[in-house]
Amino acid sequence: MMESFCRFCLAVHVGPVGHHVANCIGPHNGTRHGRHDWVNGEIEDILPRMEVFHLYDRLEKPIVHEERFKFPRIPAIVELCIQAGVNVAGYPTKRRQRPVKLINNKLIEYDDLDEDDSGHACKLRISGTDEFEERNLLMDNSFEDIEASSYDKEILAALAEKTMQAWFLLRSRVEKLMSRYMVYVCGYCPQVHVGPKGTKTSDCRAYKHYLRSGHHGWQEASIDDLIPLKYVWHLQDYNGPPLSNELKVFYGAAPAIVELCAQAGAPIPEEYKAMMRLDVVVPTLSEFHMVV
Repeated sequence: MMESFCRFCLAVHVGPVGHHVANCIGPHNGTRHGRHDWVNGEIEDILPRMEVFHLYDRLEKPIVHEERFKFPRIPAIVELCIQAGVNVAGYPTKRRQRPVKLINNKLIEYDDLDEDDSGHACKLRISGTDEFEERNLLMDNSFEDIEASSYDKEILAALAEKTMQAWFLLRSRVEKLMSRYMVYVCGYCPQVHVGPKGTKTSDCRAYKHYLRSGHHGWQEASIDDLIPLKYVWHLQDYNGPPLSNELKVFYGAAPAIVELCAQAGAPIPEEYKAMMRLDVVVPTLSEFHMVV
């Protein structure tokens, strides 16, 4: 399966050749009459990776602009899993077994005291130094040793179906984690943050950012902010002619990962059948003016 992206805008297309729909909004699109300039894409074009600051202590003060380079940036899903209890080598995090006290706007930990109210000493555990072990309880790795060039239709369809299931499973599990651990998104730009408090950095470059001194407008994020959906035109005939600009009203759309798996042979999920317009017959250009 081929995947392409436009050099001038964020448009993505899954298919053997790029489509001819003139909806490019990139620079100098007028000279190209809205046509895209397609080049070969990568996995990040289908599944964008959102990066956030890694927090050693999620209860400390928010990150300020002058200290932003002291914190490493990692994928947002990895940071969310770390805060939920996963230990990843190289990214230590502070985990507390007991609550903390806020006295005079200062975070007082129980291990700084002699003992707690029950008379037992409290301990603080620093985790994250153990090697991260991949758990393959939910994933089937039976396709890893097969060369991509040797895939037949049956193997490719089975791989696409498992990929589709893994993608839906990922979104459902991440959504459950987000109901327990706070994730914020800027109301002006796509920047996200995982933690109880948003950062105080001045790196927002959205429209009229100078009126806010570059500060983000943090608000509660949704699953689509953490795992963005990039929609592409649906191809009913993979080996057919490129999609035409005149017939764009007849084409459906779907997330790029769903379209990629569908073209590889995976069954189309029920929730996307209407969006992909499977019940609409696309006419030819010669029949276009006869359509009522």
